[in-house]
Amino acid sequence: ANYSPPVIDQLTIVNKTRVSDQLILSQLHQQTGAPLDEAQLQLDIESIYGYDYFEFVNYEIASTDAGNALIVTATDARGHDQLGASVSVSSDSRTASHFNVGAIFSKALITQRGGEWIIAAQLGKDPWLRSELYLPFDFRQRLFANPYARYSENRYNLTTPGGLSEFRVDRLTLGLLFGSHIANKALLGFGLEHQKGEIHDNPNTLFAEHSQYALFDWDSLDNLGFPRTGTLARLRLERVEPGGSTPDYDLLRLSIAHAWPFGNNALTVDGRYQTGSNGIIDRHRQQRLGGLKNLTGLHRDALTGSELRYGSVMLTHRLRESGILPVDMPIYLGLMFEAGNAWIKSGNDDNDLMLSAGLFLGVDTPIGPLYV
Repeated sequence: ANYSPPVIDQLTIVNKTRVSDQLILSQLHQQTGAPLDEAQLQLDIESIYGYDYFEFVNYEIASTDAGNALIVTATDARGHDQLGASVSVSSDSRTASHFNVGAIFSKALITQRGGEWIIAAQLGKDPWLRSELYLPFDFRQRLFANPYARYSENRYNLTTPGGLSEFRVDRLTLGLLFGSHIANKALLGFGLEHQKGEIHDNPNTLFAEHSQYALFDWDSLDNLGFPRTGTLARLRLERVEPGGSTPDYDLLRLSIAHAWPFGNNALTVDGRYQTGSNGIIDRHRQQRLGGLKNLTGLHRDALTGSELRYGSVMLTHRLRESGILPVDMPIYLGLMFEAGNAWIKSGNDDNDLMLSAGLFLGVDTPIGPLYV
């Protein structure tokens, strides 16, 4: 006999968490008085799991005096708050080693709609401190506000006729982003930002500016260090108001990476682009190239410029499926081709692109990728 799904007469939430019932209900598309849609229900439960608030989410159909009841049970995760750490070390035979260590803490459920507070810091060559709030307007978290504050110190290299010089930018950034989530993979938003700081050079200069920006993010990449499938893209268009006698200008930044799997291999194409409408972008907004997966043939941050072009093709092969340790740490053999450059002014010939190619060994460790 053909299977006929039961008609759902009642929807019940058994909530064993600190999360609001409304947040769980907002993810369920099942209508009372309609047949059970098992495929959609599975997608809804996956969306509920995506909040990382729940240890278990399951459902059952029970016969009651009121008819068939769909009962969804949610069990609290062991800990909503999360603490993470990161370490990055890079060195080559020509320059000094660079070391950064970071930490991040996330405080979940600061609002009934699933708001979060995040604070993160990094110490080392490029120290920074950032604090932000994620404040959804609705239980489905389709619309949200994201106020943030960040202090950073960045070092830039500058190639001059006299050789290579360095300047440092100390910057305080205050911002507010209004955004919308699209299909759990994309983000569309509009933000306001204020930056002020000091450029340490000869002589030192102060800056203060306002900007408005539109932002689009797409993230379906399965692994940031050794991707096999998916896309990671960001488009940011910004109107910058430096103040004083400096004219306003538009700033466009675009980055995109896509991965294709085939067997134990994966092919990843990556590209980045920056340009400004007035030909010269303020020094504290310039981009850097040089270092691992950033024109690998150059030492770290060897190039700095207002205009940036970068592209790479990476082929990785997984050498073994499982390791001898309890924690799986896959080992990869990789081949990478890169091209790119950074210029102070626009109108440069793309034939000036610098080329790089090389082999590497990589390990996908629990604390992040390791490249040799």
